[in-house]
Amino acid sequence: PAKNSIHIQTDGARIKRITIMDITGKTVSAYANNGASGMDLSVSGLPAGVYFMDVETKSGTFRTRFMKE
Repeated sequence: PAKNSIHIQTDGARIKRITIMDITGKTVSAYANNGASGMDLSVSGLPAGVYFMDVETKSGTFRTRFMKE
């Protein structure tokens, strides 16, 4: 589970945008990226719970899930 931050790293694909949604699908955070293949995201302001994260790259959008303590 994450407490303060999450590190996102792709296999070389450039990240365009990351969207974090709560369990109901509501967007709670969105981050634009300058094209790097990795990012550190602060999640310290989110309440504890389960979240989904969409990572958008040129190759497509990938969804993952994480827990916030």
